[in-house]
Amino acid sequence: MIRVPVEGDIMNGDEAIHDAEVIERILAQIGENVAFTFPAGEGEMQGVLEDRFAMRGGNGPNPAIRFYDVIDRIVFDGQMERWMRFGFYRELPDGHLVFAAQNTLAAPESEWDDLFKKAWQEKPWFREFIERLLREFHRQYGPRAD
Repeated sequence: MIRVPVEGDIMNGDEAIHDAEVIERILAQIGENVAFTFPAGEGEMQGVLEDRFAMRGGNGPNPAIRFYDVIDRIVFDGQMERWMRFGFYRELPDGHLVFAAQNTLAAPESEWDDLFKKAWQEKPWFREFIERLLREFHRQYGPRAD
């Protein structure tokens, strides 16, 4: 599905209020149980949604359906390391929220580290993307003082 970014779109006050209410509903799931069921009887993992970032995402082909992007931090039972999941919700015209990222990558943070490092090394477009983000972070927030 093609998703068109909404950055820079001018929302009226009602839209902004609506989006804030939807994001509040999405964030209200922090602390709730999470279950992963792997295909072909490979097993299941149980855990808790420890934290979540959410924002209004892009639009799909149907303007009546809104997208909300999330980054989740999950603590799974029996796992030493925290996991991250990038996903999204679809808000249907009747207001129903549908989690639409069942098949997205969710992995321990060390796997994300490896993925980003290897992509940085092998893919110029990825390196340029990360470098642009870092320049924007530095410009907006200044150098990080550790």
